[in-house]
This record gives sequence, structure tokens and C-alpha cells, in this order.
Amino acid sequence: MCGALSRTRAIAISYGTVHRVTPTEWIEPAHLLAVRIIKHLWENWGRDTRNGKVDLYTVNIPMIPQLATPDGLDTYWAFMWRNSYGQLFKALDENQVTMGVLSFEWSPDIKPLVSPDISTLPIGSDGWAFSMGYATVTPLMACFAEAESCEETDCARKPRLLRL
Repeated sequence: MCGALSRTRAIAISYGTVHRVTPTEWIEPAHLLAVRIIKHLWENWGRDTRNGKVDLYTVNIPMIPQLATPDGLDTYWAFMWRNSYGQLFKALDENQVTMGVLSFEWSPDIKPLVSPDISTLPIGSDGWAFSMGYATVTPLMACFAEAESCEETDCARKPRLLRL
């Protein structure tokens, strides 16, 4: 994000760990796929139909057995799945806590992210593609954007008063 905010081309790579221990034989094919994707994006930067709106790309590569097959993984353009984390921390049990100190440990519940019910995923989203075993490229803009733009509503014609 820092590079994109500085008007520098930026590509973020994410290797999606699905198995508790990723076999080492999947690592090189994942890197080779990442390099092919980066090379394509770099050489074609600005030639897409998005009218210069892409500030960065995020690339997601699932670490799955198909990486090591001769055909490897297909790569799809995707949009971002609007999701959220579940619980990130859990309270320590009484035996681990210093008296009078509220203590938590890092214990993320990422199961809904890595193995969601496929019927709940929007087709074409990065979450859907990941669940299908595809690598993805998602074009992003480096900005905080409003949840609803004025073009999508009538606020440009008639501002709405927030009544407190």
C-alpha cells in the first residue's frame, strides 16, 4: 500500500496456507507462478480497461497440491470478497493468568476464511476463486473509499441531513 500511495507500481503477493504444514515441493511452483503473474502485470501495466484507476494489484496463490502438477493453477481476475475475521484472541485460562490482569492470547478463528461454505461466496470473488483452487489477481485503488458513492444515490442532487 505504501508504494501505491507514493504513486509507485505495487503488487502484493499472498500465499494462502490451507494445510497446517505446507509441503516444500509446493513452494517453488508457487514462486514460479507468482513471478509469471508479476511479469505479466508489470509488462501490461496501464493497458487495461480501468482507465488508470489501478494503484496496486493483490495476488493470491493457494498453497494446494495442484501447484505441483504439470498444469499448475489457473489464474483469474477477481474482485474482493467482502468478508471479516471471526475471533482473533481468546482469554487465557485461570492457570495461565497473573492475578488481577486480564490476559488474552493470539488465537484467530480463520476457518470461515479458508474453508467457507462455497454457496455463500460471490462467483468471481477472490474468496470464491481461492475455494475453487485458482490463483487470483485483484486490481485495487489505494484509498479509503466511501461505502456508497454519490453516483449510486441521489446525494449529489439532494444532500441528506444527519438528524441527531
